[in-house]
Amino acid sequence: IPPKKGRKHILRIIRELIEFKPSSTKTNISEVLQNFNNLIKKRSIAFLISDFINKDYEDALKITSKKHDLIALRVVDQRERNLTDVGLSLFKDNETGKEIWINTSNKRVRESTKNDNPLHLILTGGINGPGYRTWHVDSACQTHFGVGPPTGNTPDWWSAGAYEKPGCGLYDDRYTFHLVGYEYDQVTNGDIYVHNAIAGQFPGSFENLYDYTAPFDNQLDESWDLTQDSMLSFSNIASIGFYTGVNEYKVELLNDTAMWLKYGHADGQTNWYLRLIPEGFVTTCP
Repeated sequence: IPPKKGRKHILRIIRELIEFKPSSTKTNISEVLQNFNNLIKKRSIAFLISDFINKDYEDALKITSKKHDLIALRVVDQRERNLTDVGLSLFKDNETGKEIWINTSNKRVRESTKNDNPLHLILTGGINGPGYRTWHVDSACQTHFGVGPPTGNTPDWWSAGAYEKPGCGLYDDRYTFHLVGYEYDQVTNGDIYVHNAIAGQFPGSFENLYDYTAPFDNQLDESWDLTQDSMLSFSNIASIGFYTGVNEYKVELLNDTAMWLKYGHADGQTNWYLRLIPEGFVTTCP
């Protein structure tokens, strides 16, 4: 629509927006901004109206804002942020067609939709992602796993080299954090890696590269909690990484590409360290 002045032209723009039928239901903010920059060479005032539930558009947004006076308007449906207690309800993603049943009577579910804690959003991928994020041990990098004194903050006593613990039940485990309802899925593929001092708690465990591989079922539909002082914990017997008899972990670092955890041992004599990365991320070792 060429630029013009007047009330009729404004009404035409509104009509075009209302009647517009997109060829795709997917959102791609980055592509829209790239096309805009290619088409509009003269510096202009531009309005970007979106719910911004999308990924990887930050660079395009920065480029556009340098070339033009870009004004971003976020559309938010308060019904999504403040779920009404109407029991079990079916929700559909209009872009992907995916449907999911959500129990809106669950207080934790309703609270999670209001969540703006930045650590919670990073851990789960936030509202711009699919609603969950899966992590795994960063086995490709040195010091992805280690131990130090109980009063220390680094793995001074020992740290693993790249892929040093293959086939132990550590590297193939996956840990998924859901934003809605704070649900947690620990997928173990049948076993986990546990400290040798507590192997007796796991019938059928066997020694494997100094510590023990222990039979352990998937822990699905559990819950997670991450406090303001960065303490991560899980419900029941769910855990993450190398098991030392505890299920509370100090998050030392958390961003979109890495999570560093520090945690103790049931005997209180050591601190353990673990580095995880999101599923699908190609790591760059520090």
